Amino acid sequence: MKTSLLILTVLLITGTAEAQFLKKLKSKVTSTVERKINNTIDRTISKTTDKVVDSTSHKIERMATDIGKNKKRRNQSAPEPEAPLAADSTIRTEPE
Repeated sequence: MKTSLLILTVLLITGTAEAQFLKKLKSKVTSTVERKINNTIDRTISKTTDKVVDSTSHKIERMATDIGKNKKRRNQSAPEPEAPLAADSTIRTEPE
């Protein structure tokens, strides 16, 4: 009788300890999986954001250089002002 009571007690204690161990293991596995998923998501978002920023900055740089080239072209090909063909009739001249 004492032996069966002792065996029953040992099994109950072992079962409780095993359940606590499994609960802790489950929580650790869950937290590890969540952490890895979050890291993967963060890396993916970071890569995507970097691609968008890089492509946008390249577009802005190209636009800036195009604007600079256009200004140079305008300055080089600007026609010189022509001299008036006839005397301006709005200017009063005093008779001498």
